Amino acid sequence: MMGGMDIAYISFPTLSTQAGLEWMAMMNSGYFWADYEHMTNTLNNSEIGDQIFAEIQEKTGLVPMCAMYLGSRCINTRAKEINSYADMAGVMLRMPGSEAWQNLGRALGAEPTSIAFSELYTALSTGACDGQDNPLPSDISAKFYEVAPYIAITNHVVDSIIPCINGDTWNTLTEAQQLAVIDAMAYAKEVNDTLRIEAEAEAIAYLEEQGCTITYPDIAEFRANVQQYYADHPEQTASWNMEVYEAVQALAE
Repeated sequence: MMGGMDIAYISFPTLSTQAGLEWMAMMNSGYFWADYEHMTNTLNNSEIGDQIFAEIQEKTGLVPMCAMYLGSRCINTRAKEINSYADMAGVMLRMPGSEAWQNLGRALGAEPTSIAFSELYTALSTGACDGQDNPLPSDISAKFYEVAPYIAITNHVVDSIIPCINGDTWNTLTEAQQLAVIDAMAYAKEVNDTLRIEAEAEAIAYLEEQGCTITYPDIAEFRANVQQYYADHPEQTASWNMEVYEAVQALAE
């Protein structure tokens, strides 16, 4: 924003720390996005996506290029399978430390606890927590599956990242240069998203080879319960833009 660099990948949680964009914290709430297609089509190919990007530019001076896929978060547990929302009861689930993430843990029906990522493997191995959530490739790279071999494909957060260009830098480019950057970003998005989706499929095959138990709970049941939790706790959604929320949810139907 200050021009110290020309371009960076910015997340919605980071954008939500800026004045006037606090409502964007809802983008990483449970089941805000129904799936990858809902997320990418809404942000990259819809009027509501254009509105979201325009507000980012208005409030920050940054020019969003597109939304790229980061992965979908799933749950691993140490000692029990997760086959339904009810199975989350009593699970001490490690979540990142912010209040929004802790609320997500509660919405998932678990008992959230804050543990540093660097300490998570040890916490899982000793029973200091019962489970954790991350995209599957992160689960593999950190080897959490070794100590939490029950993996539920819940996809409760479909995560994205937005490449943004400093507005002054953008305005120094000619129209032809701007179009070239837009085309390059579209290509980068296509490559990124394709490779990440492939990596998730390969991760499931790898985890099965390692002897992990993979379960597929009813996502519709999880989504209904998680969204009902938020509806029942309006204090947690007070900063959300409910008009945008409802418009985005309508695109999932």
